[in-house]
Amino acid sequence: MLAAWVFAECVKRNNPAKAPLVLPNNELPDDYRWPVGGLDVMVVLLDQQSPERVLLLGRELIYAGALRVVVIGETDNLPVRLTLFKPKKMMGAA
Repeated sequence: MLAAWVFAECVKRNNPAKAPLVLPNNELPDDYRWPVGGLDVMVVLLDQQSPERVLLLGRELIYAGALRVVVIGETDNLPVRLTLFKPKKMMGAA
């Protein structure tokens, strides 16, 4: 988790217009309020995460109003390192 905080501080220091958010390990994304309405969001996984946790986080960010959520990093059992969530797919629209 320390690596996530260090990464977030580095992003903030190098680009003050960006607002990094950190989800603590072993916490559920739906326990938090995500101020991402109208934004494109990039999630950087700094360690191995389960597909269920990644999908839950992506879903919560979309429900919070994110336009798109891009996930970069390794996850268990996912064949690619890049995943893109779009609201229409997440909310069941055609």
